Amino acid sequence: MNNIDPIQEELAQAGEASVQQTLTRKYHIKEHFYYKFNEEGLPESCENLRRLFDDAMGAMAEIAPEGLKERVMKIAGIQQPKYYDKVLTLATEKRIVKTTIAKNGRVVVIPIPS
Repeated sequence: MNNIDPIQEELAQAGEASVQQTLTRKYHIKEHFYYKFNEEGLPESCENLRRLFDDAMGAMAEIAPEGLKERVMKIAGIQQPKYYDKVLTLATEKRIVKTTIAKNGRVVVIPIPS
């Protein structure tokens, strides 16, 4: 028997959910944890990196690293710069964005088309 309560059923139909843990025994956690539901209806971790970086960059072809950091942290609600660094590293490894030198010699971040 598959006993799914109404809340679980509603969340499973939505496809994704965000859960925020705000307290531990020692300190506050301000980052959201994102989950999607697999075919069995169980939550599993997911990353919306491409959507996050697409939203942060908008229609810009390039952006200064500091500007991207500010936008991503604001959109995602990231409070810790070290956590942002991990997110950027993951986005770079997954070929969502890359850092390069613009024609004017400035360091910029550009999106990699999907």
